[in-house]
Formats: sequence, C-alpha cells, structure tokens
Amino acid sequence: MVLSMSFSVLMEHTELNKSISGPNYAETVAGDNPAIAEWIRPPRNRLYGLSRGFWYARVADGHVRTVTLRKKGALRGARLWYGPDVRAYLQRLLDEQNPKKEEVA
Repeated sequence: MVLSMSFSVLMEHTELNKSISGPNYAETVAGDNPAIAEWIRPPRNRLYGLSRGFWYARVADGHVRTVTLRKKGALRGARLWYGPDVRAYLQRLLDEQNPKKEEVA
C-alpha cells in the first residue's frame, strides 16, 4: 500500500513537472530510460537485454555500483543501479572489442 501511494505521488509530481523540465523528465525520475537516468531501477528480468545475474556479477567485480533503499531492519527493498557506471562498463567493452585503427599519414 505504501509503495503504491509513493508511486502515485511520484507520477503526480512527474506529470506536474513534465512540461517544465522537458519530455524526458518522467523517464529520468522514474528510471524507465537507462540511457538518460542517473539511477536505474531495472526491470525484473533484464537491463539492456542482459540478465540481472549478469549485472550482479558486474557489481561483485566492482564495475557497477548500486544502492539499496529499504527501511531499517527490512529484508526487502529496492535496488538502484548507478547509470553512469552501467554505461561506462558497456562503453569500455565497446572500446576493447573495437579498437580504433591508427590513421596512416
């Protein structure tokens, strides 16, 4: 019940500010668009088409940072992934797998 009330408050806030802050404000606040969000709450199954297990392994490796939002003593909460770390990891893979060719003068 608290979660649904919090979500509805977030959506009201998003709708009120959408025209002020531009069209992508809702995605950034809600974390629906990982390409622009600073903090991402990934879907239950996949983020960028990769499983949660894959991303948890990146957390264990130290490539991606996360935070958990929960009440003190609670077993469950919401995990948010730091978007710049996720994008930096993917960019690093891109750079490693596609090295730039040196220009010949």
